[in-house]
Amino acid sequence: MGSQAIYTKLYILNARSESVEESAPGPAGSAPITIPRPKHRLFRLRTILIGLLVAGALTTAFAALPLVVSVSWSPLDHFECRPGTVLAQERLLTPLLMLNAPYGGTASGTVHESATTSWSTTVHNGSAAALFVLRNWSVARSLQVLAPGPGTNAECPEFLAIPGFYNEYLGIDLLLANSTSDVAEPTALSHSGYGSVLFHNGFVSGDGITMATCSWSGLRHGYLRTTSSRITVEVPFVWDRTTVTARATLEYLANYSYEFPAGAGTWSVDDLNLGTNAPGGGYAFTFTSCP
Repeated sequence: MGSQAIYTKLYILNARSESVEESAPGPAGSAPITIPRPKHRLFRLRTILIGLLVAGALTTAFAALPLVVSVSWSPLDHFECRPGTVLAQERLLTPLLMLNAPYGGTASGTVHESATTSWSTTVHNGSAAALFVLRNWSVARSLQVLAPGPGTNAECPEFLAIPGFYNEYLGIDLLLANSTSDVAEPTALSHSGYGSVLFHNGFVSGDGITMATCSWSGLRHGYLRTTSSRITVEVPFVWDRTTVTARATLEYLANYSYEFPAGAGTWSVDDLNLGTNAPGGGYAFTFTSCP
């Protein structure tokens, strides 16, 4: 019984010795048994490095996007127009509110100069008038600057007009009463020894609503209302012995109301806020009487 147990133990040891020799051939003691290291940590490190490289490449590509291709909007940085060297300084009459009355009718307008200050005026029967301020202007070279953060890439003009301080207000007539069309309305003027910016408040084309009252009877009137948030002007100055202009947009909220008499005719309306190059403001008119 004891010899059989000893034999069984020796058989098991011999079997283990043969298994080791088969898995690690060669002279005994010449090469230790090698346990392979896990590969999961190395794979995870490679994944992180590749992710960082890809993220860096995408960030660089997005940041360089405005420099490489002309796009309207960029997610990380964008071009802005900023004033450079000042080339000229002018003091010019500048409109706050311009208002055209339809022929035979009435127009009222209010401009909100600030949160606490508003100005209103009313004109009648084809006349036109404006409230001007005597304003300081600076004209500078336009610089295209790469600014951080998302935004729309600006297409910069050659010059920038920068509005400054003003403290004088003048009401000036633009058209006399009984004018049937605003086509001939002036785009610049002189008053009290001062010139003005170039402004655009006249009729160019009938791109708005047409008001026709020929079929109306009785004492009825027609009404139109609109609002505006800007007026675009051009500042003239002398550059290289030539008079050139720099464009500027003044942001003022204004409200306009127009009244038309019944049985008078048809008014073609030019909406001064409509279109890419619209100057802003209210409505301009041209009138045709009933047949």
